[in-house]
Amino acid sequence: MAGKVAFWDKVAAEMQLKADMLKDVNGPAAEEFRKAALATGDFGAGSLKTEAATAFISSVVDESVLLKSVRLHLTDSPSGNIAKLSVTGPVTRKATENVANTETRKPTNSNVPYVTAKTTSAIDISGEVTEDNIEGPSGQTTIMNAMTAQIANDMEILAIEGDDSNSGSADLDELLKTNDGYHVKTASGTGAHIVDAGGLRASFKLLSTMLRAMPSKWKKDLTKLRWIISTNAAQDLVDEWQTRATPGGDVMIRDGVLAAVHGIQPLIVPLIPEDLAITGTAGSTGTFVWLADPKNFIYVVQRALTIEWMRQPRADTNEGTVHMRTDFIIEEIDKVVKAVNANVDTDVAFYGA
Repeated sequence: MAGKVAFWDKVAAEMQLKADMLKDVNGPAAEEFRKAALATGDFGAGSLKTEAATAFISSVVDESVLLKSVRLHLTDSPSGNIAKLSVTGPVTRKATENVANTETRKPTNSNVPYVTAKTTSAIDISGEVTEDNIEGPSGQTTIMNAMTAQIANDMEILAIEGDDSNSGSADLDELLKTNDGYHVKTASGTGAHIVDAGGLRASFKLLSTMLRAMPSKWKKDLTKLRWIISTNAAQDLVDEWQTRATPGGDVMIRDGVLAAVHGIQPLIVPLIPEDLAITGTAGSTGTFVWLADPKNFIYVVQRALTIEWMRQPRADTNEGTVHMRTDFIIEEIDKVVKAVNANVDTDVAFYGA
């Protein structure tokens, strides 16, 4: 929160400084200022484009649950590759005295491509709101802080549910059609390891099945992995534990906190959808659960973003607009296990019951 407030305070200070410097309010400099209100490359001294963009991106990420756990890749290019270096197979052999080892291995270098897509975030603030709100002139900054928080929600929804094949025209559809998110990128056939919950509720048996589906090479350090799970699916795990007379179950019920399962901490993400159709179960909706290293998920943001504030005097309106370019990629799809068709209806049995 402090970083976000500091960012908008800096924006306000820079804009006021420019306004004070414009002595001829009808001159060309004033006209250009009114048109450009605020752009990330316009704070002077050359380095502000990177600093201001990074500050705003950090504010968006800090407001998110999932995005502050994944890897953030900042770029100045609309497309490119993230290099991935790997070594496969044994590189160690028995040595023979006075015999040179000619069986060597080379690391494999591959690339994960990204292509950013543009989004527009816009808000109009009427003159009455600016004049009559209890905070006075600082209310505009408060509103922009709230806009930053909403952009964070939008980016997280896009990261999770984005689908560029979406053809809808509702507000949510217009957001989701921007990029493919991690849900689409871990669908069946992508290389992710799929576990079908079969329309049953999330349970410790389901998580155990998921862990078994994870290739052994990715289980050397379980502290890096997370159960990435929706709120009600996490509650189902706590509810199931209520049937077990154990001290751990008592603690979870008392504190309402889902503990580590098989040594893997949960990452509860409220924006993971729970209204997805369940295959083969008419009328039921559910969710999914990921077992993954969050740093294997990458949030790509192009720093050439713009933040503009423009006054429309005839409409007595202030317009705030943010343009961003983003993509969402997964470095190692083999490192993801996904349980699909997990029900959240409390009348449904637990998986494995």
